[in-house]
Amino acid sequence: MCKLIILVNKYISPDSDSDEITTSLCLDVIIIIYEYLHQRFTYNTKLNIFFALFNSSEIMRKNMMSERSDWLAEQISYLRIPHIIKYYSTQYDNVCMAAVKINPYLIKYVHNQTRDICEEVIHQKSDIFRYIRKQDLNLCYRAIVKDINMLEYVTNKNKTYKLCLFAMSKNWKALKYMDSNMKGYNRFVSIAVYKNGNALQYVNSDTENYETHVFNGISNNGESLQYIEEKYKTQDIYWRALKQ
Repeated sequence: MCKLIILVNKYISPDSDSDEITTSLCLDVIIIIYEYLHQRFTYNTKLNIFFALFNSSEIMRKNMMSERSDWLAEQISYLRIPHIIKYYSTQYDNVCMAAVKINPYLIKYVHNQTRDICEEVIHQKSDIFRYIRKQDLNLCYRAIVKDINMLEYVTNKNKTYKLCLFAMSKNWKALKYMDSNMKGYNRFVSIAVYKNGNALQYVNSDTENYETHVFNGISNNGESLQYIEEKYKTQDIYWRALKQ
């Protein structure tokens, strides 16, 4: 390992006799090294060695901003080394796309999160929505369809009445991520408790028409009794809970 690092730094270094250290040379050396490791080590081991080697040469890191971005994207896909984008000072969309297709969580390191890249990562893993810096309603809808819990990460600007109504139509647990001061909240509560009385765990007692919500919730799920404040547990409520 040490001999390999010394060898690379000998030929790719600021003191090299070459007038110019080209990107192509850096990329070619990287591929040769990785293919050498590929034959001798397991995936995790060769990645650790590869990045230790990559970090040892500052000139290699500086040159990873290639005009050969199409070629590099192909190599990332072929060699399955997506983490290399973390070391780019200049990134290309096609290279980033190749990387996130292998590991969608790398979107955290993508500087320009294009619509296509965002749609790709949400398609693979909905929980990655939390790492998207520039949200729009279309992306919010896509994330919520796959995982209702992503409503937690929707910005207040995008958490519109229509979006919340759509979320509630998918899953009553969406109520957990809605603010009691938002437009239409009382309607959302009504929908949630009608679907499942356990939605009462997300409803404060100072909510408008709270007693009505309690009545409707306990009528379809007796277990929701545990989420009702004591002063609202009347004889009628206990009776309805027992019937369920």
